[in-house]
Amino acid sequence: MRRAQLSSRTPRRSTIVPYRVVRPCPAIGTPLARVIGRGAGGEGASPLSARLPVRTAANPDNVLLDPSPPVLSRTPMQSGSGTQRDHIVVAHSSDLHINYEKASDRSTVFVLQTVLRTAAASGADLLLLAGDIFDHNRIPLAVLDEVTTVLGDYGRPVVILPGNHDPLTPDSVYHRGGIADPPNVHVFGVTDGDLAILDDLDLAVWGRPHRDFLDMSPLETAPIRRHRWQLAMAHGHWHPGDDHPGRSWLIRDTEIAALDADYLALGHWDRPTPAGDGSIPAFYSGSPDLARTINIIRLAEGGVRVSRAPLEGPV
Repeated sequence: MRRAQLSSRTPRRSTIVPYRVVRPCPAIGTPLARVIGRGAGGEGASPLSARLPVRTAANPDNVLLDPSPPVLSRTPMQSGSGTQRDHIVVAHSSDLHINYEKASDRSTVFVLQTVLRTAAASGADLLLLAGDIFDHNRIPLAVLDEVTTVLGDYGRPVVILPGNHDPLTPDSVYHRGGIADPPNVHVFGVTDGDLAILDDLDLAVWGRPHRDFLDMSPLETAPIRRHRWQLAMAHGHWHPGDDHPGRSWLIRDTEIAALDADYLALGHWDRPTPAGDGSIPAFYSGSPDLARTINIIRLAEGGVRVSRAPLEGPV
């Protein structure tokens, strides 16, 4: 089994790629997405149909720099504690689909290591993994042990939302392995119920884990805010209308708008894209192998900025 190790070198500074539309990209012919401001149709917001740039020889990383100032969301809640940090950096990824190939005795844990390396290089205080971290629940224990070691060695807080590929069934990877054992790792439904509280950051993260393979509403029963910063996570299909398109795990605009949260980290779609009506910043990160980036969220007194950082390693 190949065991890729996190590099000990000093990580280079990540290139930050804002989600914001200001003009089409002539070299690619398609506009970027956006930073979502507080309230739909805010200044600088683009239609939700705006496409992300496609990967070409001229644009191999599927990204484009944009030095424009960010569109800011609402003013955050004041902390009840005596000390406040002026900003918090959150990294968001999903759909890593860690797997094991028996024929080659090879795992894909290196994808997780690449995500962790990129989050660290971006200065992230917290990493959100929004579902389908594993491709299925039949992953061998040796691979689960490796993942546990990698997460524990990372040291910084990691919040994991089980998805539809790795739900909390009795044989789940999160029950069979020791993934939730490291003190920096939070797994919804295993260590924290539906709410992970990080007192050092005056921040709470809410998420409803997939507990089986049946349909459910990923944003049902979201709590009200009780911390300066509140994040939400969900794994499912975003559908802006009120009709039923025949898909499972639906996430609707009305549910997103009703969240009392500073950012909604979404998983299940393999391409990075904004979601919702612009009421709050809500984004899919996309899968590392197709997006080639992770989302970087900066929470500050003035508002919330969302950008993308290219991955620093193999996927």
